[in-house]
Amino acid sequence: MTIRDELQQLVWLYKPRLFIYEWIPFDLNIFEEIAEELEAKNREKGILITDEVDNYPEKAIFLKSPVASTVSVVEYRMNRLIRLEAFLGYPEVVEQVEKVGIEIRDYGGVIYGLEIEKVDGSEDGSLDKLARIIFDVMEDTSRLMSSILSLYQRRVLNIIYPEYKEEGFERRKFIVVVASKVKVSDKKLAMSDVLKILLKEPYVNEIKQIIGPVIGFSQNDNLSVINGSYGTLVIGDLNDKNALSLYASTKSLEMFLEDLLINLWMVWEQLGEARRIVTGGDVNELKKVRVQLINILSDFTLLKSVMSSISYTLNRIDNEYSTIKNIPFLENLEFGKLFTAIKNRCRTIGDLFESIEREIDGLLMIINTRIEEALDRLNTLTFWLSIIFGSFGLGQLAVAIAPWFIGPVESTIITALSIIIPVVLGLLYQKR
Repeated sequence: MTIRDELQQLVWLYKPRLFIYEWIPFDLNIFEEIAEELEAKNREKGILITDEVDNYPEKAIFLKSPVASTVSVVEYRMNRLIRLEAFLGYPEVVEQVEKVGIEIRDYGGVIYGLEIEKVDGSEDGSLDKLARIIFDVMEDTSRLMSSILSLYQRRVLNIIYPEYKEEGFERRKFIVVVASKVKVSDKKLAMSDVLKILLKEPYVNEIKQIIGPVIGFSQNDNLSVINGSYGTLVIGDLNDKNALSLYASTKSLEMFLEDLLINLWMVWEQLGEARRIVTGGDVNELKKVRVQLINILSDFTLLKSVMSSISYTLNRIDNEYSTIKNIPFLENLEFGKLFTAIKNRCRTIGDLFESIEREIDGLLMIINTRIEEALDRLNTLTFWLSIIFGSFGLGQLAVAIAPWFIGPVESTIITALSIIIPVVLGLLYQKR
């Protein structure tokens, strides 16, 4: 990989391994459907993956770009996991070869992993350059997964991340970087000095590019861990790989829940604006708001269905945690507190779903009532206009015909009655 740029590079990692975690709504039916599409049971190799649309499906030939992404199935366990090896062939500004391992778990945890062999011909990669590599891999893996996921999953992601396919926007994911050695100013750091130096200025600024603001750290004889708000940096010999994977998968779920909650609060603000219009708007505005609410309700119903997938994920994480809960690595990362916080957040989101649903139903009921009242007034007006103009027409007819058969006095009486009687009958009809 070659990156041409002038950077201030202070911290270097030796052959860093990069793992990107995200949570996507899954259930067993969707999992097996994707396994079937990937022909996982046959361990299919070299499956073409593209997000392009065949505009001429009736033809036998599908034209694609010269370079495409492919995936090969490495391992498949029914109702548990699919492991893939993917070649990312998307066009790049810089020269690079991306071969990524992907693990899709039944409960929605998706892991992308790769080892960075060389950057600019060197086995050491600076954190400055690594930050750019990470963003590029995040972007490419999102594009790849969009070609694999079901329509239901893509729509959910499009609701929560409406612009994630646009350049500069990205689905949030949890980053884990693992390296056996770290250097500062071409000097290899002893394990006892890793945290002392990396957590100080200016080195910590490069750390923040990868994992975000530092929220915790731990160290022992062979391992140093720096934990950030959206990533973890691990230096040394990592023995508890399953524990790290469980923690990172849970953090990716937490990120999804945070973004889901933001989306729900945005919906709540939209409902507040809709209520303002409902209380004082005219019929035309009410009709526009009703269409808007119906669209919100459609997306909202889809998002609410995700809660069942989240409940399944929590059960699966709890089962895995029960087998490794005494591992010091998880205790240092305060996994128990994290898991409890996520369960509490799920309850908050569940309550918010119920409140929003009641608010939407209430607003639609008010809108429908006001529109019905407006229609009733319009029908009443139309009714009386028809009575008045009908009476007037009948009176004119009586004026024209009556003199042929009766005298002037009788003619006047008949004309008056022809106007009065329809009006009286209309009043009686309205009061019935």
